[in-house]
Amino acid sequence: MMRNTKTIINRGIKKRLVRYDVHPFIDFQISSAPVRELDIQVESFNKIRLSEPKEKRLRIARDLFCLSFYLGGINLIDLLQVDFRKPELEYIRTKVRNTTNGTMVTRLTIPNSAQEIAKRWMNRNTGHLDFGYRFSYDNLIRYITRLLKSLAKNLGIKEKVVFYSARKSFAQYASEIGIPDGIIDYCLGHSDKSKGVIRYYTKVRQKQADMAIARVIDYVNNPEKYKEYIELRSDIMLMRG
Repeated sequence: MMRNTKTIINRGIKKRLVRYDVHPFIDFQISSAPVRELDIQVESFNKIRLSEPKEKRLRIARDLFCLSFYLGGINLIDLLQVDFRKPELEYIRTKVRNTTNGTMVTRLTIPNSAQEIAKRWMNRNTGHLDFGYRFSYDNLIRYITRLLKSLAKNLGIKEKVVFYSARKSFAQYASEIGIPDGIIDYCLGHSDKSKGVIRYYTKVRQKQADMAIARVIDYVNNPEKYKEYIELRSDIMLMRG
């Protein structure tokens, strides 16, 4: 609540709607939210990816989950705005669009694995996903989360699975197979303004992001191919520590 209040105040100041002699939050520090452990093992992800549920609603949950993953961990609110008639995706995360750091544009080539899923549900007139439901966004995300929980239970997955797990898992897998942090940030739509001097002089290009996503997809399709590399990289990181 305090974080939202601060955002509203800052937006009012920026638009010259309000003025303070002393900023209301000058002596108030908002603590960082704890990192949620919502990524899942590759084996669990593949159980979801390769599942063939009979119910339409469970197939929708599976496909939305996989689409988020294949598009670099895109959030659901942004995924629903993608025009899948186009071969490329360009967007600014809705979450940060109206903030001071909301200038991070993510550009990606839509991979074949995502295009194949989108074709099942795409509205031919708008290019947007259309499941025949008329939910508000808040109700839809809760509905999809319940469905993913049910799907995971049916598949014998013990880990907690929510829609956000696709984003967290994408980032985790990318890190495990050695994708540079800057490229992962780009795929996720994170701002890079606080990442050090080098990041001010360099920028990630779309081609790098496309290659990173292709590599992560190859990893989940062929995890054994990367097993030795991941183990070796873990050993090296431990030696550095």
